[in-house]
Amino acid sequence: MSINFKSLLIDLARSAGLIVKSKLHSLSSRDIICRSVDDVTRRIDLEIENYVIEKIRSENVDSIVLTEERGMVRIGEYPKYIFIIDPLDGSLNFTLKIPYYTISIAVANYRENSTLSDIFAGIVYDISRDTIYYADNYEIINLEKLSVELEKPVISLYSNFDEKTLLKLSRLYKILESFKVRTLGSASLEMVMSVKNVFSAFLDVRGKLRIYDIAASYIIAKKCRTIVLNPNGQSLDHVKLFEKPRLNILMTNNEDIARKIIDVFRGE
Repeated sequence: MSINFKSLLIDLARSAGLIVKSKLHSLSSRDIICRSVDDVTRRIDLEIENYVIEKIRSENVDSIVLTEERGMVRIGEYPKYIFIIDPLDGSLNFTLKIPYYTISIAVANYRENSTLSDIFAGIVYDISRDTIYYADNYEIINLEKLSVELEKPVISLYSNFDEKTLLKLSRLYKILESFKVRTLGSASLEMVMSVKNVFSAFLDVRGKLRIYDIAASYIIAKKCRTIVLNPNGQSLDHVKLFEKPRLNILMTNNEDIARKIIDVFRGE
């Protein structure tokens, strides 16, 4: 059976987005139902995740689904694909009625030791603006790169506030001759904005990002020829999907900014 993954991913994202929109005024959807060391699961996260999983099941796509809340779900006896889902990136924004949250889904070819390099399509759906960002081996959608003259670089930055990291950021500030910071609460969408040159770079050095957080934006960046690396300059292509790693990431279209960030963070 031939699968049109572009149509499937757009349908999954948009239909799930309609559910999110329908829950905007539901107080119970904001309830915290599970806590971990550095994150919480809200009812809306699980509702959207369950919906997407069951919709994939209804399409009879033999696959493994990697999810933020339920872990690994097997659909069919002989999986051919892997779906990587972040059901609501920016659930705190959703809770606070800040209109900046997404659904992100990536799909990879299945093998026992699948890595990020096996991903071949991804979608990030900006729910509030009803905007699809999509890329696969043949097509990209809504990912035109902007040409904007900036007084200073604008970096979407996620960081810990320990002394070592702050010293590195202080050094980077001097090397770049200052920069402006934006932190908007939806990493997948901010990564897409770095692909589009809205941000000069996306930089997360907390060591907290998971496969679900980056998979769709990662393949979008790769297909758009955006630089996407660990901040120490190492490729992420080898990162295994099933090992649940915690990651740092750098995305930018600016080779000079990439080189300077790598110079600061190399060796970590």
